[in-house]
Amino acid sequence: MEDKKDLVTGIGFFSLGIFLLIQSLLLENYNGVVAGTDPGIKFLPIIISILLILDSILLITTNIIKARTRRIEKSNNSISVLETIDRNKKLLLTIVILIVFPFILKPAGFLISVSVFTFLLLRILSNSRWHKSVITSLLITLFCYAVFGYLFKIPLP
Repeated sequence: MEDKKDLVTGIGFFSLGIFLLIQSLLLENYNGVVAGTDPGIKFLPIIISILLILDSILLITTNIIKARTRRIEKSNNSISVLETIDRNKKLLLTIVILIVFPFILKPAGFLISVSVFTFLLLRILSNSRWHKSVITSLLITLFCYAVFGYLFKIPLP
């Protein structure tokens, strides 16, 4: 049942991405922009729609692979109650972190809040070791800071 939901979701987002891409290409540039030299207002919607299309293709593909794998491994198809409770705890913690994050971002600053945010998500969602989670969260934070702070020249809190 979950496979069908993911497949329908992937197809729906793929269709939405195609629709958004077409609509993005139909946007008109402002009068001051020379056509063909500056991406103008089309740039970000086109990039987002392409990423949405690629992400939905990834979802559809992984869904098909999982369905084939499950057919092969039918002997191990029961999920225990403890696994379900564990999944619900992880989901609830992730939602709480996503709600709290925007309120902490400005007072704590970008570097600290994003480092803590990514560290907590890595610890909750993946069962990696502490040192690996710390290093990964620091690398993600520094990458984001470099891209937005230096490359795009966007001031971060």
